[in-house]
Amino acid sequence: MQWTVRLEARTSAGEKTTELATFSRALVNGTLADVGLVLSETKTLLAKLQARMLCGQVAEYAAHHRACVACGMLQPLKDRRTRRLQTLFGTVEVEAPRFKLCRCRPSAPTVEVRTVSPVCALLTARCTPELERVQAELGAHLVPGRGAYLGDLAAGLACKPGERAYPHPCRRPAARGRGPAGSSGDHGCPRRAGQGRSSG
Repeated sequence: MQWTVRLEARTSAGEKTTELATFSRALVNGTLADVGLVLSETKTLLAKLQARMLCGQVAEYAAHHRACVACGMLQPLKDRRTRRLQTLFGTVEVEAPRFKLCRCRPSAPTVEVRTVSPVCALLTARCTPELERVQAELGAHLVPGRGAYLGDLAAGLACKPGERAYPHPCRRPAARGRGPAGSSGDHGCPRRAGQGRSSG
């Protein structure tokens, strides 16, 4: 069996269909591992979808703001640059054209004011607000001095509110205060507990 995922975009310039990905699966000799999408396929599909949507949105935004607000004529193109935006589904590089101010406007005293970049005005940060929010949530789960255990966070998402999962005893946070005598901060891990014992 074979599936093809296509993206249909409807803009002011018309409709455009882009093929994003194609997935194939064995029909007769398939196994349980062949059922549905896997993580790598999903990440690739989302990354392509994000790139196509973002580039299309930015291009449409730049084309719309190229027209002079005073006379409606298209402002002359000065050059084309690129900007990178970090998103939750990967980093996307987009075109950021710069336009010269229309001749109907009075000349500006500085060079910076004589050119406009609608894309730079739109992308006011290097990453999306959603990515910042997720990074902040991950940072809130960090245990001081012990690093980030993303596995604990992933397991905790499946728990009920107020509960937290710790799949390995070594990953449990240290209890407040001093532990029992001879524990030496092993947190229930036999391997760590044996490191402090002498061989003699």
